[in-house]
Amino acid sequence: MVRLKLVVVFIISLFFNIQSDTVSAQDESMIDPFREQQLSGRMIQFIDDFNRLYTSDGMRFGRAMSDFESATHVQVVGQKIRMLNNSFQSLDFRWNAFVQSEQVEIAESEELMDLMTKVQQLKQAVGDSIAAQQNKCDAVADFIEAERYLASQDTIYKELYKKARNLSLVKQLAPQLEKVKNEEKSAFEKIETSYGKSREAAQLIPQLNTRADCLEERYLALKSISGKIQAMEYKPLIERAKDYLMGLACVSVILIFFNMIVTKIKAAKKAREMLKKQKELLSRNNNNSEYPTI
Repeated sequence: MVRLKLVVVFIISLFFNIQSDTVSAQDESMIDPFREQQLSGRMIQFIDDFNRLYTSDGMRFGRAMSDFESATHVQVVGQKIRMLNNSFQSLDFRWNAFVQSEQVEIAESEELMDLMTKVQQLKQAVGDSIAAQQNKCDAVADFIEAERYLASQDTIYKELYKKARNLSLVKQLAPQLEKVKNEEKSAFEKIETSYGKSREAAQLIPQLNTRADCLEERYLALKSISGKIQAMEYKPLIERAKDYLMGLACVSVILIFFNMIVTKIKAAKKAREMLKKQKELLSRNNNNSEYPTI
């Protein structure tokens, strides 16, 4: 009987110990309200900091046509965006360090978990926006540089063409002609690279399309001169004269064909006018005629 009582007492004692440990464990897993409020305040501060970056001046690039006109303006904005990105990287580093050090306590509070999700989403949006603005700014800078570079090549290509043409007149100057061709080939490779960047910029930024069409015309003109320079070679005077006459003949044929078309159009127009006058005359005669009445 005594043994039975001892067993009962032991079981009851063990049960209360287990319950005490469970309650203690539950108490340890609950975050202190003051600590929760402290962590919440720090997270809200991170939200404010990311929002401040999101509404900064660098994020407004591209809202006005003047943003795409001046190379100096684009350079200044590009510097602002780079500084903005440096601030973002610093803030992102501090946020990641904060989450890593406080992750245990954050996981114990639904409110803190919700705030952490909001900060993560905002951080992603700010980072994507900065990257997009940087790409846009770089593209505009490339486009303006392409405009400047291709414009500077007009005079250079006129000189190259003149030099190549003069060298092609003398057979002994063929080596010098090849050097000019190689020089032109290297120059045109740079033109193609610059023009290719301008096309990519125009695809990214629709506001540049009109200027891109003008730039394409200049590029095609330079490409035409490039083809003529590369095709140049020494030819005897007789062959040059024959080529010249053949060119005149082609022009004459085109002019004859064009004149025939113009003559036919004029004849057709004159015939329509005569027909119109005849119809008007018949109509006038019919209106003036008197019909017998019964």
